[in-house]
Amino acid sequence: MSCHKKQSLSPTVAALYSAAFALPAYNKVVEAAGAPDSAPSISARVSTYQEDRLSSTNFSGLGDQERYDIEIGQVSIVYPINDTMQLTVDSAYLLLVIAWNMADVKHFIRTLRVAPKNDVLVLITCFTLTVLFDMTIAVGVGISLAALLFVHKSMDSAESILMRKERHNFENLPNEVAVYDINGPLFFGTAQKALKNLTDITPEVSVVVLDMSEVTMIDLSAIVAMESIVDNLSKNNVSLVITNLRPHMIAKLNRVGIQEKKDEVLFSNNLTDALKKASELT
Repeated sequence: MSCHKKQSLSPTVAALYSAAFALPAYNKVVEAAGAPDSAPSISARVSTYQEDRLSSTNFSGLGDQERYDIEIGQVSIVYPINDTMQLTVDSAYLLLVIAWNMADVKHFIRTLRVAPKNDVLVLITCFTLTVLFDMTIAVGVGISLAALLFVHKSMDSAESILMRKERHNFENLPNEVAVYDINGPLFFGTAQKALKNLTDITPEVSVVVLDMSEVTMIDLSAIVAMESIVDNLSKNNVSLVITNLRPHMIAKLNRVGIQEKKDEVLFSNNLTDALKKASELT
């Protein structure tokens, strides 16, 4: 069976129909009465279903106005077992044709050629599991693999970079001020990596500025890491200025006690203002 809009049959479907028409008539599969034939018989039939057309007055405007023509091909095999029993196998190639059309082979092959290796790995894994087992297992494994790959990619992108004065026009900035650019999402897999450089501050630094404009999210693990950094800097008499952090993330820090304190923790809306506050603290 194939389901398609009005169009000519594909060569594959046409070949299947031709083979079916070459077989004995379908109504000869089962004799009306008496014992079955002594020899196996194979027969086929084809039927067509056509949906009623929608007139412009009855069309609501939603969906597709065109209707479908559905052609059903069925092959039946009858194998006599004894005088009173026979084995009958009815097979419609509907599922084969639909599966072929749903596979979108051209897009599948193109994806294998142009997609990143990790995406190709997920695709092939899901495809293989669907064929060997079922789609439920394939979807579960696919989602798990995609989540692991996302965490791995996020860990690679999260980092903290010491911004050099000569490269970022910070010539007038005192040597006691260190500016770090924090990038990427901060969650359980990335927080420690992104913030680890802040635990090793040179003795001459008295103020640390964190530019967090490219931090897209922050979870409990990152908040705990931030708490540890604030405590460590405070013990070493180093002030902290946090800039460009989004308001809802500032609220998260405030709820756990990381709040603005004079000469200890300051918040700023932009890097220029943060550098000015840092200079005043030295």
